[in-house]
Amino acid sequence: ITGYYGDVVAEYGLQDALLDEVLTPYNYYLNVVYLTERETELYIRLSKTIGRLIAISSSKDNNALNNAIRKRNKIISNAEGKLRVLDGILKSNLINEKSNTLFYVGEGRAGIDDDEDDFRDNTEDESSQLDEVAKVIKKNGWKVSAFTAKESKADRKKIMNSFVDGSIDGLVSMRVLDEGIDIPKCQRAFILASSRNKRQFIQRRGRILRRFKGKKLAHIYDFFVVPSLSLRDKSCISLVENELRRAMDFVFLSNNRNDCMADAKEVAGKFQIDVMELKL
Repeated sequence: ITGYYGDVVAEYGLQDALLDEVLTPYNYYLNVVYLTERETELYIRLSKTIGRLIAISSSKDNNALNNAIRKRNKIISNAEGKLRVLDGILKSNLINEKSNTLFYVGEGRAGIDDDEDDFRDNTEDESSQLDEVAKVIKKNGWKVSAFTAKESKADRKKIMNSFVDGSIDGLVSMRVLDEGIDIPKCQRAFILASSRNKRQFIQRRGRILRRFKGKKLAHIYDFFVVPSLSLRDKSCISLVENELRRAMDFVFLSNNRNDCMADAKEVAGKFQIDVMELKL
């Protein structure tokens, strides 16, 4: 694009938008999810495989490398501890207002098979984690509906109307809400499938921070994945550093910065990481 249009002539970041009141101020809640020992072991094993394959060839056509990276990413996206942490948040009764909430989830099932070295890769059953998350939410007294590409256009319209008028409390989705759908009334988001894809990251953040009459504060519940404390490896430290970099983008501009900065520092300290020294 820059080759055709030329260099970027202006930038307008999140801080500018918040100062100009173009976006809604927000509270950020960092919810730590520890990988199980089994998940951590597989993460380390895949990281070593990725390192070996990159040494051979880092080409985009390297199918073995791409497959290993995809499997490792799914360990983070589908960490089984996310369901437990979500259940704990909803059971706590800290959320008084349930309406207008989004739940972003990963694809595939949570956890890994006990008798397999591979992470579950159910490409034909993409909604499985969505169903598991919806089950936890409904168990805690919330009215939610799936909002995916599987629903017809007419059904999605009905679901969205129910969301807007408060007939249901929330929407559970994978990717269909990333682009093209405007729901500024939304005031709360649970990001169980945290993405490092910059465009996806911006889209999801934008969903919750859109201005709306009467909407004074948004709430973002981020699920921050770190390895088991019983296992240490260079790849484990890199994982924590990467998750911290992603989280800090939320932390620095949040209304409750002091609280969530303290949470971030506490986690970083367990892995001997200084968040202030990270290049964000």
